[in-house]
Amino acid sequence: MKIQLISFSGDMNPNYQIASVIDIINNSEADLILFPGHTLRDENDRRYVEDSLTNKKVTAIIEMEEDGVMCSPNELFIYRKGKFEDMYTSQVFSKAEEVNGKTVLMEKLLDELPRRQFTCCEKRFTVLQCGESAIVSDKGGGEFQFKDNPGLNERFEKLMEETDVFLNPIHTIQGHQNHISRRRSVLSSGGRYYLSASCTKKWEQELTLKSLQYICHDGSELTIKPEVHKDERYVSRTIEI
Repeated sequence: MKIQLISFSGDMNPNYQIASVIDIINNSEADLILFPGHTLRDENDRRYVEDSLTNKKVTAIIEMEEDGVMCSPNELFIYRKGKFEDMYTSQVFSKAEEVNGKTVLMEKLLDELPRRQFTCCEKRFTVLQCGESAIVSDKGGGEFQFKDNPGLNERFEKLMEETDVFLNPIHTIQGHQNHISRRRSVLSSGGRYYLSASCTKKWEQELTLKSLQYICHDGSELTIKPEVHKDERYVSRTIEI
């Protein structure tokens, strides 16, 4: 199967970004598209995009920034068979400091994840939103944050067994990449894949930054040549797995 990663420039006009989302989905030859966090602003964006889409073969993961009557902030949606489906899940925490030592937050994330799991082309996918990759510790060789908690550790190991590909939509480029690389290595271990896509920060204009997108397999980072759409202000990478 083919998976396409999309990253936008952070200073892009939101209306132009929505137009690009429509164009990307309608013209994609991939089986699955991963968009960065905050690709949609609100319900109006979602309805407008859905009404404009003609490609019913592709699946896409897309996040909506603003909360609405029936949605929470950073609500996750999956587009498939020509329709957006609310996955009824939103981001639980954004960085390691928020979850360190807090079993309640980790339990909440593990409760949310079944709603973020889906199958495409016979591959099993799990979505971690932005800093939720901190489910894995940055320290040492990288391991589950609550490895010493038997109940939580068992649930984490089950999650790993049930996942072929981790998808990680990110809002803007993360710092401390030397630490986060340990998370990517663990999440992609055992023959799994880890794929992430983020946007540039508003003061960063370079769409060729390495840290915009990561593709890892079996614990190692893969190098995939980017397709830079300078005029449209986005970059794309496609991997076949």
